[in-house]
Amino acid sequence: MQHWKVWWVGLLLSGWQGVGDSHAASSKPTTRQAKRVTSVFRTFATLKDAKAEAKRQKKPLLVIVHATWSWPCKQFFKKTLKHPSIAPILKHYLVVKFGVKSAEAKKLTKQLKNVYLPANFMFSPEGKQVEHTIMYYPARHYRPVLLAGLGQGWTFDELKKAAKKRPNDLTLKLELARRGYLRRMRRLSATLYKKLWKADPDNALGLGAWGMYGVARCLVRRNRYAKATKMLEAFLKTYSSRSSAYQEAIRLLLFCYEWHGWDKKHAALLKRYRSLFPEASHAYQ
Repeated sequence: MQHWKVWWVGLLLSGWQGVGDSHAASSKPTTRQAKRVTSVFRTFATLKDAKAEAKRQKKPLLVIVHATWSWPCKQFFKKTLKHPSIAPILKHYLVVKFGVKSAEAKKLTKQLKNVYLPANFMFSPEGKQVEHTIMYYPARHYRPVLLAGLGQGWTFDELKKAAKKRPNDLTLKLELARRGYLRRMRRLSATLYKKLWKADPDNALGLGAWGMYGVARCLVRRNRYAKATKMLEAFLKTYSSRSSAYQEAIRLLLFCYEWHGWDKKHAALLKRYRSLFPEASHAYQ
């Protein structure tokens, strides 16, 4: 089981978010795609110079703060940016990297309470920051943020304002919870997930299951594995396997079982997972 532990710890460090994401992010790009992603980066001495060039080209700016020793950064460059659903979007950005120890990176990350890598910052062509994310996330969840930076979707601030104006809109709450999670805003995300769970406990609207799953995910992020495990076990008894959050709940519970070292429970649940979702079972081989 040693190889499992290495894999699971990697997922923990990466800010892993669910089976659908990992399945999507695991697709191997062609050599042409890999070269295209590598060549998309531009080099500038300062953030000011990068903003000036973005303004000249009338393109939004994507700045990635990274470190060569960071496993999440390696996964982000290798899987997320090279994914077929991300590479075409990058063409519309001016993309720049700064090492975490550089003066430019420190200017950017001082707005963050804690620095987790990679840290991504999106700016409008005029130089205004419109979005940011913290840590590595697979393509499925990173894509909406990139599109928002292009004006093709709501930014976090826009979602927050819309949710305030429409407090009864549960779909907005779910989207805000997910986007807050990408910023490591655990308290906000947990609060919103709890509201979803409470408002739709029977999952009649298809949101209650996401709420319960989201609460458990926030608990895992806070290293409260025992409580998260109990909640996820209750989830599997409460909701149908046809619910959209069911697959991700199983995978998160597999993570918890692996963390506890409960091999028998892990093996039994893994067998069930492969039976229910054979198209995604390759992730566990």
